[in-house]
Amino acid sequence: MNEDEPKGLSPYERWPCKRGVHIHCRVNGVINRLRCPRMALYGGLLLLAWLCPINSLRYRLILCAAACLELVLVLRWIWPRRRLRIAVAAFLVTVVAWVLSPSRSVDAEALRERYVARLLAYGNVRYLWGGEGRLGIDCSGLPRRALRDALWRRGVTSFNGGLLREALRQWWFDASAKALAEGHCGYVVPLGIHGTIKEMPCQGLLPGDLAITVSGVHVLCYLGGDRWIQAEPEIRRVVVLNGRTDDNVWFDEPVKTYRWRVLESEFGVFMNKNR
Repeated sequence: MNEDEPKGLSPYERWPCKRGVHIHCRVNGVINRLRCPRMALYGGLLLLAWLCPINSLRYRLILCAAACLELVLVLRWIWPRRRLRIAVAAFLVTVVAWVLSPSRSVDAEALRERYVARLLAYGNVRYLWGGEGRLGIDCSGLPRRALRDALWRRGVTSFNGGLLREALRQWWFDASAKALAEGHCGYVVPLGIHGTIKEMPCQGLLPGDLAITVSGVHVLCYLGGDRWIQAEPEIRRVVVLNGRTDDNVWFDEPVKTYRWRVLESEFGVFMNKNR
């Protein structure tokens, strides 16, 4: 100890700078110990929100909030690691540039094939009102989710930002069967074919076209060859039935037919006009 220093002082009072360093280290240690549990907590919340079959505004807000919190924690964790920081920043910039990239022409036939394949992939999934996933799905959730899956896949593989933005738009602004028939967000276009599925002509229909009941309470998807797929509320699962030969209450209901606008050949022009 220096003879000029007052006696009876604690080490922290003698060397206040060291005291500050000590406190700083202890605070950092506590933050580092808390960071991993918080990342795990928000990651678990994000996973639960992602797996939730119900698509609602509350669900979307929770999912976005959990994703933002998780991203902030991950960025704070990697910030001292320069190479990792640069890699993550480059990845985020690439994703944003990908989503915001200009719209390109759409191969409607390839998109339709992918969409129909995704419809069939949800076969036998249980019926759940408001559901849009493999844990449960309802009548309007089936075509909406299948189309979004197809939009994501085609948007990524063809580097088409317009399809990615359309998938995000349809995810955020979802629509019931009645809303689709009323022209909500311009998602579908009417085909002018109406009647009951057992009796109406199907020559003008393409796989993936929709038949929405006049009452707006149910929607079915055409697969071709008189076959229709639907999330049937009475059977309580997704089924494929023949509209001419199988008995089903919805085949005797009056319906109107519609086609997803994104599956029209001029959709690329439509996107460019509405960017």
